[in-house]
Amino acid sequence: MTAEPSAIAGHPPLDEAGDTPLRAHILHVPSMHCAGCIGKIERHMNALAGVSWARVNLSRKELRVMARKDIAVSDLINDMASIGFDADAIDPAQLQANTGMPADAMLKRLAVAGFGMMNVMLLSVSVWSGADAATRQFLHLVSALISLPILIYSAQPFLVNAMRALQVARLNMDVPISLAIVLAAMMSLYESLTGGAHAYFDAALSLTFFLLAGRYLDLKARQKARSAAAQLARMQTPMAYQKKDGKIIEIDVSALVPGMVVVTRPGERIPADGMIITGKADIDRSFLTGESVPLSLTPGAEVYAGETCLNGLLEIRVTKSARDSFLNQFIDLVDIAERGRHRYSSLADRAAAIYAPLVHILALVAFAFWMWVTGDTYHALTIAIAALIITCPCALGLAVPAVITAASGQLFSHGVLLKNASALERLAEIDTVIFDKTGTLTNGRFRPESLDGWQDTEQDLLLELASASRHPLAIAITDALPPPRGARLEPSSITEVPGCGMKARFNGKTLKLGRPEWISGKKGKENWDRRLGFRIGRGAVRWLDFAEEIRPEVVPMLARLDKKGIKRILLTGDTEHAASAMAGRLGFVLHHAGMSPLEKQDFIKSMKAKGASVLMVGDGLNDTGAMAAADAAVAPASALDATRATADVVLLGGQLKALPYLLDTAKNARRRILQNFTAAALYNLIALPLAFAGLATPLLAAIAMSASSITVVLNAVRPGLGSEGAFELRKTPGESGR
Repeated sequence: MTAEPSAIAGHPPLDEAGDTPLRAHILHVPSMHCAGCIGKIERHMNALAGVSWARVNLSRKELRVMARKDIAVSDLINDMASIGFDADAIDPAQLQANTGMPADAMLKRLAVAGFGMMNVMLLSVSVWSGADAATRQFLHLVSALISLPILIYSAQPFLVNAMRALQVARLNMDVPISLAIVLAAMMSLYESLTGGAHAYFDAALSLTFFLLAGRYLDLKARQKARSAAAQLARMQTPMAYQKKDGKIIEIDVSALVPGMVVVTRPGERIPADGMIITGKADIDRSFLTGESVPLSLTPGAEVYAGETCLNGLLEIRVTKSARDSFLNQFIDLVDIAERGRHRYSSLADRAAAIYAPLVHILALVAFAFWMWVTGDTYHALTIAIAALIITCPCALGLAVPAVITAASGQLFSHGVLLKNASALERLAEIDTVIFDKTGTLTNGRFRPESLDGWQDTEQDLLLELASASRHPLAIAITDALPPPRGARLEPSSITEVPGCGMKARFNGKTLKLGRPEWISGKKGKENWDRRLGFRIGRGAVRWLDFAEEIRPEVVPMLARLDKKGIKRILLTGDTEHAASAMAGRLGFVLHHAGMSPLEKQDFIKSMKAKGASVLMVGDGLNDTGAMAAADAAVAPASALDATRATADVVLLGGQLKALPYLLDTAKNARRRILQNFTAAALYNLIALPLAFAGLATPLLAAIAMSASSITVVLNAVRPGLGSEGAFELRKTPGESGR
């Protein structure tokens, strides 16, 4: 398969011949719903002449195609239609805005089917009670008037998908479903018109109702997935300020080209990758590194689109256009990783791939056998319909959604929001958990460790200087000190030196609070990123060292993971000194420091290549690529929008102590899904021979099918789904991570 084109080069991607520019197309394919659809679409589209690559995102019902510019989108739509899938070229933003519509429509069909099923069953009770022939025919005709319009409306999702599959000589789960519904309805109509003794409208309606229930639950679970790549795009500022001929003019970011000079003021995002030519400032690079401590940059330093200038005025020479920026490369990589994770083949999809053809074969064999034995077409057809209904995949369709819905409810009651339909199956296989540091294991705040022994006047002056800065370490000082008790500074005397610190005048002396190299005039050391210096006049320098605050629930949570035998690794963009100190405090055997977003993503890919099932826990934009590449991802509720969008699970309230409970629940949920599949298989082993032998009418088959579906649901909702880890949510006395 052709490799995906790179977004790094500054030129349009080329095809294999190297001379024809390619164009990207995005198609919405609403009818695909399983791993089999993904494989069929991608194999067909990638085999077309002129198509460089094609990728499917199942949860967004989206197909992305890179093809030669001379291939029109209408050609791609026609090619999709040739394999039974309707497709439309749409705006991705519009697709995201309309994600709620399919499930809403499915819910309406479910309600109508339920209404019809209950009313027809009430009429059937009168027939079963011994109605005479005339009354029985009348009740059958009334049932037909109720059932047929409802079936045409409610069974439409199955009928339409089955028709598309048959048009291209393909089988899917909707074909046996539709056959059972149509044959039961048509035979019942025939019986009603001819005064026959039996009609099976209630069977057709109950079949439709239970299948719609499973499909609706599955749709609701899938709809919770959202694209992180779209959220990341918001990091790009739309406008830039270009310096041209001594004037500052506002231009669109998309118009920036290498060589232009742009101006960035305090509080603004940097519009494009470039190099500082004049100015000095603290830069917030947390979206790349995840670390809240800003970087002090001077002329000659590189900056990246999406970073925030905290102070100082910068003139930046653009080195890459906006579309080629590191941020855009990152967005593309996250999107590719997202699509790769959604290619996961669930247990239901794998079971369906075997089940669908088997159902057709069994029904056909039943029909042929009884035609050969009796020569009675009506009798043979009745048995074939009973076989189709009794083997209909209601229990199979409910096996996964019912468990996921029950697990979602239990998890939500414990502050855990499940966003992705297949997340529990993937979480059940996790053997390695990778943690981000800042904002995940820590709360992103710092506390000074060396304020003991300071005089009141020194503390007052320190507080006055720190209060005038928005630097995270200065804020930590402000939070730690009491209000001034005497010494005060005139606000007009306090000035900020961008990239260095704060200074002021007091009683004829210069006060300084800032970076150690600025205070001492010596070259920085490895551990100076967590240190500030404070000096009054020519007096001795007072050093302030800072420690990150660990979330109080982290230590016991990690201990519980250790008891479960789960491997844990610390990945951070912070320095080696800070990372090793944190790893020591929290007992991490493995840690990696100075990791860029792409390095985090590559590390997780390498772990998966070695056979590990990886869970990524992070909260920052720099974690989104790694989270999308992992088998599953968890984010606290305090994480940024793009990070929560990438995650399969969001911890409401940021309570990481729920993580072991989540993994226990996932394992139990997977166990119950397998139990449901086993129960469905045993049911078929018992019921199918009865139907094959002619001992089950379509009505009895529908009752048996409904009973199997109810059994699956009861197994899903019975107590104990998360009981193994329930104790873990209770607060341990004295729990602390400091």
